[in-house]
Amino acid sequence: MLFETKAKADNFIKYNKDNILEENGFAPVRSYYCEFCCGYHVTSNSSTAVGEMINEKEHEILMQFDSSILVESEFNKFYNDALSKIDQAESNLLVGDFSKIEKLSEEIGNLRTKYKVLHHLPNKKREKFVNITKKIEALENLASKVKSIINKDEKEINSFLSIDNPTEEQSKLIQIVKGFLLTNYVVKEIERIESFVKEGEIEKAFEYKENLRLYVCSRIDIRKSKTECNKKINELEHIISQKRKEIEANTPISEEESPISVRAMDEKSYKSKVLEIINILEEIKRLYDDGDFDTCETKIDIADFILSEICTEDDNTRTLKLLINKWKQIFTSDNKFYEI
Repeated sequence: MLFETKAKADNFIKYNKDNILEENGFAPVRSYYCEFCCGYHVTSNSSTAVGEMINEKEHEILMQFDSSILVESEFNKFYNDALSKIDQAESNLLVGDFSKIEKLSEEIGNLRTKYKVLHHLPNKKREKFVNITKKIEALENLASKVKSIINKDEKEINSFLSIDNPTEEQSKLIQIVKGFLLTNYVVKEIERIESFVKEGEIEKAFEYKENLRLYVCSRIDIRKSKTECNKKINELEHIISQKRKEIEANTPISEEESPISVRAMDEKSYKSKVLEIINILEEIKRLYDDGDFDTCETKIDIADFILSEICTEDDNTRTLKLLINKWKQIFTSDNKFYEI
């Protein structure tokens, strides 16, 4: 029982002590102030020394709460950081990466253990904390189901991916599993292509890389995974380009081997146009990864136009033409898929 003043607590003892003693065999004999409740209670313990000892212990606990309650002042930062990490963990899950979910689950568990005072947060903040916990638990549950599927044999996986009229949850699981399988395939192919690069088989590496990009682009139902895989392929292109430059730098070219067509036109203009096309192709990759397909197609047309102005055929222009045609093929394929 809580009393606003000591007088009210003492009056309660005065008028109710005998009845309580008769009913319970013991009765309140004194009142005391409670720091937790900011009011007065009554007790049957007559020892003021014991009372002071209990009061001191409660005061220490209260001070611990006061120091731990600093978590509340940092709660908004914690909440926003947690939401950001949850979004990232969900994005990674879509490409079959479970590491961030596992780390996030561990962090929230440590937070609960370290700061039990979070349970004393105001209602709105407590609701937010519970909401975050539920989101993480949902992701953990989803990750667990994905793991159970991808650990099955190929026949069972294909059977699951071919479910007719899947539920909303099954559709999400199917998308994640497909993304996981695509990412795994791309990683293995990239390792294979990198071995070609190390052996100096640049043209072979380039051909396999382009075929890999076409394969990735043909997958129409896992856009997020496609974007991540294309980023990996872009990194591979840089490796191939660096190796090509290294080989060219170590291969002397005689005057007789120099392209006559390049010497026939202005060297400065030639280099300028080639570099411009290369920059446009790099921009096309970035736009494609960002999902800006309309601008991509416009840029492809511009690159093709600039190439037609060079009026030169050599290794550089042939490579650029091949890249431009590959991009055209990608968008022709994508457009066909979108129409289905």
